[in-house]
Amino acid sequence: SGISADVLNIALLMGFGEALSIIGSAMLTRLALQSLHVGIVKATT
Repeated sequence: SGISADVLNIALLMGFGEALSIIGSAMLTRLALQSLHVGIVKATT
C-alpha cells in the first residue's frame, strides 16, 4: 500500500513512461546488486 502509493504519485508527477523506466532501472540495479552479493558470499565460503 505505501510503496505502490508512492509509485503512483511519482508516475502521475513525472509522466507514466518516465516513471516506469526509472522504476525498472532501479529494480534491475537492485537485482544486479543482490546477485553480485550472493556471488561474493558463495566465493568467500
